[in-house]
Amino acid sequence: MDKTIMAILPQDQLDSIQTELNEIKALLLEKKSEGLSKGNKYICTREAALLLNVTTRTLATWRQKGIIKVSKVGRRVYFKMSDITELIERNQLN
Repeated sequence: MDKTIMAILPQDQLDSIQTELNEIKALLLEKKSEGLSKGNKYICTREAALLLNVTTRTLATWRQKGIIKVSKVGRRVYFKMSDITELIERNQLN
């Protein structure tokens, strides 16, 4: 039988844990794409949001404004890794 443990955490600790989990997810996504041609790989909205450290809503806004290109299959939206890289490089500060 599994045990259920409940703990009360301050909001700042919970936020810190969430931030670390997002960083781990981004690293895992990065690792997943290693060895593949990054320019030809497509990722879903959730993966793109994790990589760019933005919300999926922000990505939808950028899509509507033409800031980033997407491909759509049915209702699913995909981002090309090379487009994400280009977006980052285009907005790089010197």
